[in-house]
Amino acid sequence: MSEARVDLNKLNLSVIETFRGYFGIEVQSGEPVCSEAPNFQPVVLGYLDMLNGGESKYELVVGFDQDTIFKVLEKSYGVPLFELNEMVFDGVAEITNAIYGILKEKLRPADGKYDLSLPQSKNMALDMAKLDDASKASLVNYSTKFGPFIVGVLPPGYVTQQ
Repeated sequence: MSEARVDLNKLNLSVIETFRGYFGIEVQSGEPVCSEAPNFQPVVLGYLDMLNGGESKYELVVGFDQDTIFKVLEKSYGVPLFELNEMVFDGVAEITNAIYGILKEKLRPADGKYDLSLPQSKNMALDMAKLDDASKASLVNYSTKFGPFIVGVLPPGYVTQQ
């Protein structure tokens, strides 16, 4: 597991900048989830490994309920969405990648950089049972006019393939 939590202020700024810059959507940050459940159950997750020296240091996780992600991506794509499909999964992976692009510049590890794995979105699950250690988990509830979502920078092992 990783040695320290990620600065929540840097995470919040990265999420806000991503949604404002890419979608023109204002985001309100809520409280960290930590040992509590999110305000909703995410049905689609974006995920990528944040690597430092080839070793996974953190997992960046972005989770949406179905209604929220449909509305967010509808604003971007300009077409209504009615089912979870490749277009939705690709959109969530791109949102995850965009948040990471801003966040990595704000974090700056000791050797000066993070690398990343390719963002994934399909068939991912967040292991909520592990979210009981506030010193290691940084998972935050967010809201928009379209609905809630969560973003977390977690130690490795919280995201599993379904």
